[in-house]
Amino acid sequence: MNEYEKQISSIDYLTENFINLKKKCRNILIITNKFDSAFHLSRAKLIDEIISIHEKMKMKELTLFLTIKYFDFFVIEKNPKAFNERSIMLTCLYIAAKINEINVIEIRYLPFNFLEFPTRKILKLEENIVDCLNYQLNLPTLYDFLSLYLKQIPLNSEEFKKSILTIELLLFDINISNTIHLDLISLSSIFSFYSKDSIENQFEKLSYPHSFTSKHLIQCINLVKKTINNLYDNPNYLRLAKSKYINLNLS
Repeated sequence: MNEYEKQISSIDYLTENFINLKKKCRNILIITNKFDSAFHLSRAKLIDEIISIHEKMKMKELTLFLTIKYFDFFVIEKNPKAFNERSIMLTCLYIAAKINEINVIEIRYLPFNFLEFPTRKILKLEENIVDCLNYQLNLPTLYDFLSLYLKQIPLNSEEFKKSILTIELLLFDINISNTIHLDLISLSSIFSFYSKDSIENQFEKLSYPHSFTSKHLIQCINLVKKTINNLYDNPNYLRLAKSKYINLNLS
């Protein structure tokens, strides 16, 4: 196989992965409009804590995104009363780490309240979550789409880091992080640092099949910027993890 054939084969492979991710997004639709503002605030505080734990334990990026996806799916589908939300979130982190990390994190290293929530309860909750997910643990996330786009869009190390931080912050918005348009959101996060002309130029070069135009993309970029600026302005969010995003400028 010559270099041209290798390049075409690589594009075909990435495009197939992209299409499969889009199918998963349509098949796993999470309805997010059933919770009040108190839940959204509680969820945001938990994500803030999980980001700090994730950073401290030097886990892979995808582990964080899977954790939040599991939590949202389980809480929204089951609306469980038997377990508190913090225990659910920590158990989701435990499950995601078992799937995605080379070195599996032991339960005893996670900050559970073991007096209130002993190991047997954690394992029971793990079983409930995995069963709710129907053992389909490779759910599509913003990070999956971002990873595919970054194989086609040239970024320097600083831009790469900023695009990752941007989609991390978007996890705080339950509607954005669970939309079926994760491809559009992730691409908008990358292009948040581009000029309008550069966006249109790069967009035309992408080989993935899209259901949106460059106009839709620019509108979504503005939504991403507004969402993140609102996060910064809310004193209830980003208490533990704020220093990680302090230099992220999306103005």
